[in-house]
Amino acid sequence: MPHPHYTTLSPLYRLPNEILEHIFQLFILREANETYDNLEVWDIYESSYAAGFCPGWPDVFALNDGPWLLGRVCSSWRSIVLSSYALWQSFQVRPCQRPFAIDIMSTWISRCGTFPLQVSFAGWESRTNPPFIDMLFSESSRWRTLALSMVSPSSSLWRMILLPSRRDRYECLERIVLVSEESGYLFDIGIYYVFDNAPKLCSVINNSDYIIGTLPWGRLTEYQGFGHLPFTHHVSVLRHSQNLERCCLVIQYDLLNDLSLGTPLILRQLTQLSTKWHSYSSGISGLLRNLRLPALKRLSILGGKHYTFDSVFVDLSYLLQSSDCQLKTLELSGSVVNRENLSELLASAPTITYLRLWVMQVPMPIHNSALALLNTKEKAHILLRDLTTLEFCLPEPSDLSAIDLMALTELVRWRWSNFPVESHIQRLYIAHWKPFVSDERRTRSLPPLLETLNEEGLQVMVCSCKEGAWDRC
Repeated sequence: MPHPHYTTLSPLYRLPNEILEHIFQLFILREANETYDNLEVWDIYESSYAAGFCPGWPDVFALNDGPWLLGRVCSSWRSIVLSSYALWQSFQVRPCQRPFAIDIMSTWISRCGTFPLQVSFAGWESRTNPPFIDMLFSESSRWRTLALSMVSPSSSLWRMILLPSRRDRYECLERIVLVSEESGYLFDIGIYYVFDNAPKLCSVINNSDYIIGTLPWGRLTEYQGFGHLPFTHHVSVLRHSQNLERCCLVIQYDLLNDLSLGTPLILRQLTQLSTKWHSYSSGISGLLRNLRLPALKRLSILGGKHYTFDSVFVDLSYLLQSSDCQLKTLELSGSVVNRENLSELLASAPTITYLRLWVMQVPMPIHNSALALLNTKEKAHILLRDLTTLEFCLPEPSDLSAIDLMALTELVRWRWSNFPVESHIQRLYIAHWKPFVSDERRTRSLPPLLETLNEEGLQVMVCSCKEGAWDRC
């Protein structure tokens, strides 16, 4: 029999410590300012990636937040917080002149144990360093991620990074994150040579104007390039990074027209490419057609409510055909003017088994255009014969009504009747972007047509975007 006192405890206090620790990690390492009201799909994706390049890690000196706050709730929570190094390993540091800053930093570092650290410096412009900075830099051999967000190139922080005594102390560093609004001509790109002494560096996330410098590009396996850079700068990075496996590019603008590059740019190891579109030009077209990605398995082509795809699809079709890759997963969002261009894109990747479509209530949305094209019954024009999984991502729960469910039902049933079993559409994910959509609300939002398909054999799963199968495929 349980102790009488145990039965009076709140269910939260009866959870095992391991589960509570995991809940604490989700709370502490949550994305900064996680709110998705009135966001377009484009903005949602920027928020999603922002978790990687502008981390929402707890501020060391915010004593009313993060692990400091959890440790004051009760003695049992304090015990968990003090014994869990994972709650302290990722943190943000801002310039702080408050009393006892050294003691606060010393306490925080001591609670990280001996594990690798993820450190984010934010808003650092000072030409003099606060007293605690030497203590933090004495642990630089343990830094696994270094994020520099709005750090002035003339700040004392950069001088600390460049000190000769520090140059051999980045042996644990795997990822650097650069976020800045400084213009390139104000910044000495040569300072990046310091990271050439980071033997494990494999990932660069860049939202900065001054990245093209002396980083060890040949060692990188991941590059994420955001909107401050013209597309030509991204391509310069790709040319120096022949071992890339994953790449995300935000195509916001370019400065070139009618560019001819001659020799194709071949990235033989690249398996994942995510693209987000703001604009398109003949210069970008030439650069895109010059790429060869023979190992590509996963492709995302994303645009917001105000971006309409047209010739992009033609150029991407050319890229896929000339690369002779075996693409397996494709993600699309936005609207499309000419369905023939979308048809050409789908026809260029017949090996796709997983199609993810963002649902947008705009004229000529891609999700319904794709459904219409897949419903073609003429054998000579059937697209994606190997397709087994469909996913519809909903920025809002009400967006489910924007899906043409009759066309979806017709597509699934026709393929069941005319294709071999291994080519049937077997799974359908209805994925909600908003993480606070309750399970009850998700269940109520499932229309009768989908319930009928589920009874007939289609695996219909309602989940959040992060719970779906996309990130595991």
